[in-house]
Amino acid sequence: MAIIKVVKKSGKTKTSLKSAVKYIGEKACNTFGINCSSNYYQIVNDFYETKEYFNKLDGRQYRHYIQSFAPNEISKNEIM
Repeated sequence: MAIIKVVKKSGKTKTSLKSAVKYIGEKACNTFGINCSSNYYQIVNDFYETKEYFNKLDGRQYRHYIQSFAPNEISKNEIM
């Protein structure tokens, strides 16, 4: 069963988003993107392109959630 944790702190700047994505990308052993790059260095740019498209550049920039699974509980293909 998946465990979902909401990280209480959310960021309000592009710099904080970059820091969070870098931290997550370095810590996660298996990262991939849906409708964005799997390269966490490129994710911030993809994210901001979407925010610009919807004119959502002010206020909270992101919310950090952690979703964890037991080893071998689910495959990448099942998620997608």
